[in-house]
Amino acid sequence: MNPVNTLTLQEARDHLARRACGKASKKKGDAWESEVIAKAKASGWLVHHVRPARTAQGWRSPISGHKGFPDLVLAHTHHGVLFVELKSGKDASLSPEQRLWHETLEMDLLDVKVWRPEARAEIYRTLEGR
Repeated sequence: MNPVNTLTLQEARDHLARRACGKASKKKGDAWESEVIAKAKASGWLVHHVRPARTAQGWRSPISGHKGFPDLVLAHTHHGVLFVELKSGKDASLSPEQRLWHETLEMDLLDVKVWRPEARAEIYRTLEGR
C-alpha cells in the first residue's frame, strides 16, 4: 500500500463526519437560520437552538417533549426573551403543533414571533433594540 493514500480508521471517521455535516448543513432554511443567529449574537443576545440531525427515519431533533417548540429562544439583558419560529420559502405557515406552542406561550404574555426573510429590516431593528 502507498502510505500517502492510506488513512487511519480515525481519519476516515473524521472525514465521513465532516462530509455528513456538510450535507446536513444544506437543509432548507439553514442560510436564513444562520443569518438570524449570527445577527442575534452580534447584537448581544444569548441564543438557544436545537439542530436537527438526519436519521434513517428522516430529520429528527434530539429532544423529549411536544412537537412544535419554536426554533430559537433569544435572551437579552435589556430586551427580554423572544421565542422565534423561523420560516422561509414554501413552509411559511405554522403547523398545528407550532400554533399550539405559540398560543400557549402568548397566554403567559411571552413574546413569540414568526420571522420570515422578507421582514429582515424589521427583525434587525428588533435585534438591535430599536
